[in-house]
Amino acid sequence: MEHPRRREGVMDSPANDPEMQKLIAMEVADIMEGMTTPTNWPNPERPGYPMFPEKTLHHVLKKKDTGEIIIRNWKSDGHHWDMIGHFAQWCSETYFYEGPVLTPAQITEMLTAERERCAKAAREVDMKYRRKWQTASIDADFIRGQSEGAYEVAEAIRNLGAAP
Repeated sequence: MEHPRRREGVMDSPANDPEMQKLIAMEVADIMEGMTTPTNWPNPERPGYPMFPEKTLHHVLKKKDTGEIIIRNWKSDGHHWDMIGHFAQWCSETYFYEGPVLTPAQITEMLTAERERCAKAAREVDMKYRRKWQTASIDADFIRGQSEGAYEVAEAIRNLGAAP
Protein backbone atom coordinates (compact mmCIF):
# COMPACT_ATOMS: atom_id res chain seq x y z
CA MET A 1 0.00 0.00 0.00
CA GLU A 2 1.56 3.29 -1.15
CA HIS A 3 1.63 6.11 1.38
CA PRO A 4 -0.25 9.12 -0.08
CA ARG A 5 2.44 11.62 0.91
CA ARG A 6 5.40 9.73 -0.55
CA ARG A 7 7.65 11.99 -2.60
CA GLU A 8 7.95 11.32 -6.29
CA GLY A 9 11.56 11.44 -7.47
CA VAL A 10 14.66 12.51 -5.61
CA MET A 11 16.83 15.53 -6.34
CA ASP A 12 20.51 15.02 -7.00
CA SER A 13 22.32 15.17 -3.69
CA PRO A 14 25.07 17.75 -3.05
CA ALA A 15 26.82 14.87 -1.28
CA ASN A 16 27.94 13.68 -4.75
CA ASP A 17 30.62 16.40 -4.65
CA PRO A 18 33.98 15.13 -3.25
CA GLU A 19 34.45 18.28 -1.14
CA MET A 20 30.96 17.84 0.25
CA GLN A 21 31.77 14.20 1.05
CA LYS A 22 34.74 15.39 3.09
CA LEU A 23 32.52 17.90 4.93
CA ILE A 24 29.94 15.18 5.57
CA ALA A 25 32.66 12.91 6.93
CA MET A 26 33.83 15.68 9.24
CA GLU A 27 30.24 16.22 10.41
CA VAL A 28 29.93 12.49 11.10
CA ALA A 29 33.19 12.71 13.02
CA ASP A 30 31.79 15.53 15.15
CA ILE A 31 28.69 13.47 15.90
CA MET A 32 30.78 10.41 16.69
CA GLU A 33 33.13 12.37 18.97
CA GLY A 34 30.91 11.83 21.98
CA MET A 35 30.32 8.20 21.03
CA THR A 36 33.87 7.02 20.46
CA THR A 37 36.26 5.50 22.95
CA PRO A 38 39.32 7.28 24.37
CA THR A 39 41.39 5.66 21.62
CA ASN A 40 39.08 7.32 19.05
CA TRP A 41 38.58 4.00 17.31
CA PRO A 42 35.00 2.64 17.21
CA ASN A 43 35.84 -0.63 18.95
CA PRO A 44 38.38 -0.30 21.79
CA GLU A 45 39.15 -4.00 21.51
CA ARG A 46 40.19 -3.56 17.86
CA PRO A 47 42.27 -0.38 17.61
CA GLY A 48 43.04 0.54 14.02
CA TYR A 49 39.84 -1.04 12.71
CA PRO A 50 37.30 1.46 11.34
CA MET A 51 33.52 1.47 11.47
CA PHE A 52 32.16 -1.20 9.13
CA PRO A 53 35.44 -3.19 8.91
CA GLU A 54 33.64 -5.77 6.78
CA LYS A 55 33.27 -3.19 3.98
CA THR A 56 35.91 -1.60 1.77
CA LEU A 57 35.34 2.13 2.39
CA HIS A 58 37.15 5.44 2.58
CA HIS A 59 37.62 6.86 6.08
CA VAL A 60 38.81 10.17 7.49
CA LEU A 61 41.87 9.93 9.73
CA LYS A 62 43.72 12.66 11.62
CA LYS A 63 47.46 12.38 12.11
CA LYS A 64 48.25 12.48 15.83
CA ASP A 65 51.42 14.57 15.61
CA THR A 66 50.34 17.19 13.04
CA GLY A 67 46.54 17.14 13.04
CA GLU A 68 46.59 16.66 9.26
CA ILE A 69 43.33 15.24 7.94
CA ILE A 70 43.66 12.47 5.36
CA ILE A 71 41.25 10.13 3.63
CA ARG A 72 42.39 6.53 3.34
CA ASN A 73 40.82 3.36 2.03
CA TRP A 74 40.21 0.40 4.33
CA LYS A 75 40.62 -2.93 2.52
CA SER A 76 38.14 -5.39 3.99
CA ASP A 77 39.59 -8.40 2.17
CA GLY A 78 42.89 -8.27 4.07
CA HIS A 79 41.83 -6.05 6.97
CA HIS A 80 44.43 -3.38 6.29
CA TRP A 81 44.70 0.23 5.16
CA ASP A 82 45.81 1.28 1.69
CA MET A 83 49.03 2.71 3.13
CA ILE A 84 51.78 0.37 1.92
CA GLY A 85 52.73 -2.19 4.55
CA HIS A 86 50.66 -0.64 7.34
CA PHE A 87 48.07 -2.61 9.20
CA ALA A 88 45.48 -1.68 11.81
CA GLN A 89 47.81 -1.56 14.85
CA TRP A 90 50.25 0.87 13.20
CA CYS A 91 47.38 3.04 12.05
CA SER A 92 45.91 3.23 15.56
CA GLU A 93 49.28 4.39 16.90
CA THR A 94 49.70 7.05 14.19
CA TYR A 95 46.17 8.36 13.53
CA PHE A 96 42.97 9.30 15.29
CA TYR A 97 39.86 7.89 13.67
CA GLU A 98 37.41 10.57 12.51
CA GLY A 99 34.76 8.59 10.62
CA PRO A 100 33.68 6.88 7.40
CA VAL A 101 33.19 8.67 4.08
CA LEU A 102 29.86 7.43 2.81
CA THR A 103 28.43 7.96 -0.64
CA PRO A 104 24.81 9.02 -1.07
CA ALA A 105 23.99 5.46 -2.18
CA GLN A 106 25.60 4.01 0.97
CA ILE A 107 23.72 6.47 3.18
CA THR A 108 20.47 5.55 1.42
CA GLU A 109 21.25 1.85 1.88
CA MET A 110 21.88 2.35 5.60
CA LEU A 111 18.71 4.42 6.03
CA THR A 112 16.68 1.81 4.16
CA ALA A 113 18.03 -0.96 6.38
CA GLU A 114 17.29 1.07 9.53
CA ARG A 115 13.78 1.87 8.32
CA GLU A 116 13.17 -1.81 7.63
CA ARG A 117 14.42 -2.69 11.12
CA CYS A 118 11.99 -0.17 12.64
CA ALA A 119 9.13 -1.32 10.40
CA LYS A 120 9.80 -4.92 11.41
CA ALA A 121 9.57 -3.94 15.08
CA ALA A 122 6.24 -2.20 14.43
CA ARG A 123 5.01 -5.22 12.48
CA GLU A 124 5.88 -7.48 15.44
CA VAL A 125 3.71 -5.24 17.65
CA ASP A 126 0.95 -5.50 15.03
CA MET A 127 1.15 -9.30 15.07
CA LYS A 128 1.15 -9.40 18.89
CA TYR A 129 -2.07 -7.37 19.03
CA ARG A 130 -3.56 -9.24 16.09
CA ARG A 131 -3.15 -12.54 18.00
CA LYS A 132 -4.73 -10.97 21.09
CA TRP A 133 -7.56 -9.52 19.01
CA GLN A 134 -8.33 -12.86 17.37
CA THR A 135 -8.54 -14.65 20.73
CA ALA A 136 -9.98 -11.82 22.85
CA SER A 137 -13.46 -11.87 24.24
CA ILE A 138 -13.22 -8.43 25.84
CA ASP A 139 -12.04 -5.11 24.47
CA ALA A 140 -11.62 -6.61 21.00
CA ASP A 141 -12.14 -3.24 19.28
CA PHE A 142 -9.36 -1.62 21.31
CA ILE A 143 -6.94 -4.47 20.60
CA ARG A 144 -7.88 -4.43 16.90
CA GLY A 145 -7.19 -0.70 16.85
CA GLN A 146 -3.77 -1.29 18.39
CA SER A 147 -2.98 -3.90 15.74
CA GLU A 148 -4.11 -1.69 12.86
CA GLY A 149 -2.21 1.26 14.29
CA ALA A 150 1.03 -0.72 14.51
CA TYR A 151 0.50 -1.95 10.93
CA GLU A 152 0.03 1.63 9.71
CA VAL A 153 3.19 2.72 11.54
CA ALA A 154 5.18 -0.07 9.85
CA GLU A 155 3.83 0.97 6.43
CA ALA A 156 4.57 4.65 7.11
CA ILE A 157 8.17 3.83 8.06
CA ARG A 158 8.69 1.75 4.92
CA ASN A 159 7.21 4.49 2.73
CA LEU A 160 9.26 7.39 4.01
CA GLY A 161 11.15 7.48 0.72
CA ALA A 162 14.70 8.52 0.05
CA ALA A 163 16.43 10.84 2.48
CA PRO A 164 16.37 14.52 1.47
